[in-house]
Amino acid sequence: MAGPLSAIETASASLRAGDRSHHLTLSAVPTLASVWLVPRLPDFHRRYPDVRLDFVPYRRDEDFSGAAPDAALLAGEPGKWPGLQVDYVVGREMVPVCHPDRARQRRAAGRWREPAELMDEPLLYHTTAPANWANWLQAAGVPNAAPRLSSGFDQVSILVQAVRADMGIAVLQRCLLHDELAAGRVVAPFDLPISLQRGYFLCAPKERRDHPALRCFREWLLETAAADSVGTGRPIHSSER
Repeated sequence: MAGPLSAIETASASLRAGDRSHHLTLSAVPTLASVWLVPRLPDFHRRYPDVRLDFVPYRRDEDFSGAAPDAALLAGEPGKWPGLQVDYVVGREMVPVCHPDRARQRRAAGRWREPAELMDEPLLYHTTAPANWANWLQAAGVPNAAPRLSSGFDQVSILVQAVRADMGIAVLQRCLLHDELAAGRVVAPFDLPISLQRGYFLCAPKERRDHPALRCFREWLLETAAADSVGTGRPIHSSER
């Protein structure tokens, strides 16, 4: 009996593994998922119709312990996730944005000729990345910038709404602002190609690097992100100033 049972268990495991090879569980920073990733997913499904992609709850400090996803799109800087397979995706290019009326008023008054003048405005910021303003100003040529931050928000989507309500200026990831800029709901007073170290990264345990569905998703994701960056010009990195 042991022989047939063992064969059945082996066959069942193989079937499960076969199903799993076309199934990928993913978690992602919510704003990145809703604004950047999901609108591009139809292309992924056209290329890989047999891959089933399921989103699971996002954990900001995902360490792939317990009931963890196969991979996660996380925000941070290189070196934050030792021991994981990590690929940069998007989000390093930053741009300051404000309400169009604020920009018109400042320009009409002869102001905002230099990036340093932005420090006279309420500087809105993301609570997990309060250094973005100082880093952006330094890369924009403002030495020893010590910006006085105003209100902080823990989600980019809320931060964008604060800008639209003219609460102040925020420096945000360009990849999350395409629709807002194109529609004129926000404007960039200094549209400089500045890239910081912080961005969005695809992270996964190294033992899952050969997962067939993950390989497909990783290839498509990096190709899509690279195509998005074409035409933006060479970024000025904060370390180059």
